[in-house]
Amino acid sequence: KRNTVGEIGFAMAILLSSYLALTPWQFSMAILIMAVADGLAALVGMRYLRRKGQRYTIFGCNKTWAGSFTFFLVTALIIFAMHTYFVTGPNTDLLLAAIIPMALILTVIEACSAYGIDNISVPLAAILLARIIVL
Repeated sequence: KRNTVGEIGFAMAILLSSYLALTPWQFSMAILIMAVADGLAALVGMRYLRRKGQRYTIFGCNKTWAGSFTFFLVTALIIFAMHTYFVTGPNTDLLLAAIIPMALILTVIEACSAYGIDNISVPLAAILLARIIVL
């Protein structure tokens, strides 16, 4: 019932991510964020969409605070887990200095991307941020 280009965007994101990611963990992180964090945020968000005070609208798309918080939390956990497993091991300083701001930026990008554009903007932004921050 929605106007969306999400299916095409996600396929394009997989192709572009495989080209742009410098390491396999960056590619995996980007795709997991879109598949898991965005999927869980949608499920949680649907539960709260009809409640007043729980929703907000950006570019004509309804979002919920609970869905956005879910996206943020799951994104931070995915980045932390991927970096811990594939790169360095547990590092709480990295969590506070890089992962939390990165998850916050990706959450804002997801919230501002309407009509399924988040399926391409979030994975590509995740890879770009990981490259800039040198994760």
